[in-house]
Amino acid sequence: MLSFFDTTGGGLATLAASIAKHKGLDASAATLALVPREEVTAALAEIGVVALQATEVASAPPNAIVIGTGGEIPAKLYDGPAETAFGDASLERIALARIARDTLERWLELR
Repeated sequence: MLSFFDTTGGGLATLAASIAKHKGLDASAATLALVPREEVTAALAEIGVVALQATEVASAPPNAIVIGTGGEIPAKLYDGPAETAFGDASLERIALARIARDTLERWLELR
């Protein structure tokens, strides 16, 4: 089983586990403090993948694949201000979610 973990609310772990599950692999997602991210669900829906729910845990599961800064897979989601000089940050949020999704898809293909 592939166990994905992030410390940023579960969005990255959810992306990875959802894609892995869609490819027929056994996968789970975990995070320290669950924060639902609409852009993750949207980025997965664009490629026909249903978002799994991450589990909130006190620490990384044994043998977890850590995603994010300093992790095994260096991907990230938008963590800037809610608004930019041009309005809300929805464009930035979905763009980074798509980049993270594509990064995780490539990582799984090379695995």
